[in-house]
Amino acid sequence: MDPIIVTGAALVEAALLDDTLVPPDPPPNLEPGETRDLRQRMARFSPPETHSHRRAAVDAAAAELTVYPFAAAARDRSAAILGATDDARFDAIERLGLAVPVEVVALALGVPEPDLVGVRHDVRSIAEVIGRQQRSSPASDHATARLLQRFGGDTPAGVATVSLLYQTHDATAALFGSHLLARRRDEARRSAVAATIRCATAATMIGSTAIPRGATVSVDLDSTGFEFGVGPHACPGRAIAERIVAGMLDAIDAVDFELCVDDVEWQPDGRPRTLPMTRVGERS
Repeated sequence: MDPIIVTGAALVEAALLDDTLVPPDPPPNLEPGETRDLRQRMARFSPPETHSHRRAAVDAAAAELTVYPFAAAARDRSAAILGATDDARFDAIERLGLAVPVEVVALALGVPEPDLVGVRHDVRSIAEVIGRQQRSSPASDHATARLLQRFGGDTPAGVATVSLLYQTHDATAALFGSHLLARRRDEARRSAVAATIRCATAATMIGSTAIPRGATVSVDLDSTGFEFGVGPHACPGRAIAERIVAGMLDAIDAVDFELCVDDVEWQPDGRPRTLPMTRVGERS
């Protein structure tokens, strides 16, 4: 059955605040193992009865990082990557968006420089399974175990910290991509996230729309100003993500690269999958 689509700012807010509309169960790609267990314990995917204390742990993990100079660190790290590249052309989402945010948050968490790439690869491994619905595997389970061991063990605090890194991965890359595309095309920025999915645990009403128990609901975040969510499941790392993206954009603005707008690859929802950039004067 097709999902029920909720759109319009007032209705979207109502849906996001409705306790009967909860994140979906684990998808079939998640087989029993550490990665599935991690998802089950993440605040992001928790129902109301377990969400509040799990979310409090994530908020506490984020609050400990508030004094870290995220913008400066992201600018410096992006500048170093751009300065070291010998490529005349590269994908800004892959080279910067999926690397810099996770590495900067890992630095803020105290990860030594030599360990950053390993941590980033482990975060990517769990993001591909939990977020992109690739099949879980021993490799993703080992990545989950390594991250938990590094960041506090198999404890609420450890899960919260790994959750923060997970939410940094694809979400901040998408935020970076939306800002870069809008700036280089001189147009209004689209929301980094098109929609979020909820499942109805009981019959409810959103405006005049009846939502039956068991229905899947697609909540429009694209045109409603709620790309960071609202209510209990609002993004816990919004301030961190915005500071990181600001630093990354500053680094790009300082170098001679331009966006190859005609060569952008698009996702089905109209958001960029790739953002090819080339050195000024070297585009063929």
